[in-house]
Amino acid sequence: MSVLTVEKARVGAFANDWREAIRIVGNLLVEAGDVKQTYVDAMINAVEKFGPYIVLSPGLALAHARPQDGALKVGLSAALLKNPIDFGHPDNDPVKLVLAFSAIDQISHLHVLQIISQVFSDPTSAERIYNSKTSKELVTQLGFL
Repeated sequence: MSVLTVEKARVGAFANDWREAIRIVGNLLVEAGDVKQTYVDAMINAVEKFGPYIVLSPGLALAHARPQDGALKVGLSAALLKNPIDFGHPDNDPVKLVLAFSAIDQISHLHVLQIISQVFSDPTSAERIYNSKTSKELVTQLGFL
């Protein structure tokens, strides 16, 4: 089974701020049984402590926490926001797409990060992702369907 399913993707998600955006993708992981609620809180705490380091490129944030924060298995969720929001990143705000991944160790999730990296290395691919109209299209464009 894929780590990102249609059930763990939202298109047109509404968030008032970056914390709410992380809760949206985090709760998708909780509902799928990939993480405990403590993992969602840890993702938010990490940004509060270290700043918006999760905003990797223009429009893209990749939220995560440590395996010991409540990860139960490798998982990925995605929310394409209805209205892009600021995370406080000096160059890459506003964020359109928030991804959250869970990892149970230091290795098992690397193939997920590799897929994401490959997809976003192509600017036309990123544009197709940001223009997704359905959850299925979003998962497909991200390379997981």
